Amino acid sequence: MSIFGKKSDEEHPRSPESGSGPTGTDSRSYGIADVIRVLRTLPVDQHTDLVLRVVKKTLESVNVQVPDLVADAVKQEERLGGRIATLQGKIQELSKQVEAQRQEVSRLEAELAETTSAKQRLQLAEKSGASVPAPKVGATPPGQGQPHVPPAGR
Repeated sequence: MSIFGKKSDEEHPRSPESGSGPTGTDSRSYGIADVIRVLRTLPVDQHTDLVLRVVKKTLESVNVQVPDLVADAVKQEERLGGRIATLQGKIQELSKQVEAQRQEVSRLEAELAETTSAKQRLQLAEKSGASVPAPKVGATPPGQGQPHVPPAGR
């Protein structure tokens, strides 16, 4: 492993489509991910220009060209941008599904309330033996859960 943490050929095999430099080393085997890893360990906030010049010269001394790294960075940006767009699309679709589920829950809650109201009216009718007028849809039972007492004299 070199000073920049580059893996040896056994640990980091070259892809067949990569080109080889004049010394037989692969200039594309060192990519933007490797540069990012190195820059994370360097004090780039202090003497930025000097640090970047040293990194550039060091990379060039081992036949790694900055334009190749920039091209790799552009490809990486495109891959990341595409992945972000894909995930945002999935999030948007999931949000639509969540909203549909919320609407279904609201509908079911209304249906449950109506069913509970009808059940309570039936139970009241069963207990009192009297006829109970049919409830209006969405109407609350008389007395809000209190037993309905028919008028006297009937």
